[in-house]
Amino acid sequence: MDMRLELAGTTVEAPPHPVYGPVGARPDPGSRLLAEAAEAVETEAAAARAGAVLAVNMAPDPALAVWSAAGAPLWVQDERASAMAYARALLAAPGPEADLRLAVAPELAFPPEGAVVALVNLRYLWGRQPLRDTLAAALAGLRPGGRLLLAGANDRGVRSAADDLAAASGATPEVLGYGKGHRLIAVTRPTARSAHAPAPALTEPVTAEAAGVRMRLRRVPGLFAEGLLDAGTRLLIETVPAASPDQDVLDLGCGGGAVALAATLRQPLARIWAVDDSLRAVRAAAANAEANGAAGRLRALHGDGLDVLPPGLRLDIIAVNPPYHFGAIATTALAERWLRAAPDRLRRGGRLYVVYNRFLPYLRVLEEVFGRDAATLLADADGYRVAGAVRG
Repeated sequence: MDMRLELAGTTVEAPPHPVYGPVGARPDPGSRLLAEAAEAVETEAAAARAGAVLAVNMAPDPALAVWSAAGAPLWVQDERASAMAYARALLAAPGPEADLRLAVAPELAFPPEGAVVALVNLRYLWGRQPLRDTLAAALAGLRPGGRLLLAGANDRGVRSAADDLAAASGATPEVLGYGKGHRLIAVTRPTARSAHAPAPALTEPVTAEAAGVRMRLRRVPGLFAEGLLDAGTRLLIETVPAASPDQDVLDLGCGGGAVALAATLRQPLARIWAVDDSLRAVRAAAANAEANGAAGRLRALHGDGLDVLPPGLRLDIIAVNPPYHFGAIATTALAERWLRAAPDRLRRGGRLYVVYNRFLPYLRVLEEVFGRDAATLLADADGYRVAGAVRG
């Protein structure tokens, strides 16, 4: 059931979603500041009517519905498939229609004439490098003289984000507003607009070993454990048995693809799939496959869970390292949705393995979904657990 929000005098219909709504869609003070800027800041409101507004990596933010209702041609880019799915529902809700373009960044080109306003909310970003990449994309999408509005909490690093914004833009940020430990910062683009945001540099691969397999993994800031082999991922790799030839194996929530890569190297004749909600993760997994000579045998797909797989595909093994943080939002809801959908994608006798912090409830979820006798705790070490379940 949709939840009604009041933002800057606009009623926003916030659809339900396992991560972003209705609880996740509840506006934080940063969202309110961005929504109020659509009307309260005269120059921003005039700009919105004169040209495009670009929102980068904040697709679920209900403030976007306020900018859309103001009549701005709205361009929304985000690297998370789940965030874009929510934006489509949020911005299609009843209300004034606006020129709207949605796409996973950076496949969508910038507004041809450059945006007059770019919006960023720290709530949806996790880590310094994703913030810098987001600011670079937002600045690159602005026309000269365009304004970038950045909202964020003081305890989430909005002051250091302002420093990053100053360094990236060459301009001095100004504070437009405060509210409940949050602030709204603006900068005017003083130089010619770049055609494209700079692509993050790929690091040299780091050698790692698990389950007797040596692999080379690239360090990717912004991914969990920077895409390298953390203790939980290692425990999952060492718990999941090697596949048999001609089996289908899925690394769900693949991050940098270490689990999928280990499965590929252990059994080159198996069909290995890797899926992640984050475009950054999927690109890292594909780069790691190439670095290990497995590019043609590991299929990395970007999407929100199992639906991105080919229709009719049934799997023998699903290994899940589920996401827990979506920017500043911490939740098990999306992971639980994946686990509950898994039996329909497993062959009879197929097995699911999930790694998690000890305080998370995933063994209970597996018992509910697969049956108490079909689910069990398989490993417990270094603060992590691996639970497994078999489809009867």
